[in-house]
Amino acid sequence: SDPQAVQRHLSNLFDNCAKLIFGTGMRSKAISGMVSEEGENLLIRAECQAEGSVEVWMTIVEAEMIMTLRTKIKETIYYYASIQQNYLD
Repeated sequence: SDPQAVQRHLSNLFDNCAKLIFGTGMRSKAISGMVSEEGENLLIRAECQAEGSVEVWMTIVEAEMIMTLRTKIKETIYYYASIQQNYLD
């Protein structure tokens, strides 16, 4: 099956997700991120392989997106707190 076929359904599955970022050539089934409707890229922490049942690998992609966003939010909060502390000193 063609993993790229899910692209047209992404807006129905996830809010503001226009497409997934797939590799090329030998890595054409490797998903490395997503692109928002506004064109913003989010690269996920670990590539996901689009192999086997679409329900299974899309669940893995969703979990990786969530973990990546949690990590990015935590990093941003810590960074913001550190620059605020430096600003107040």
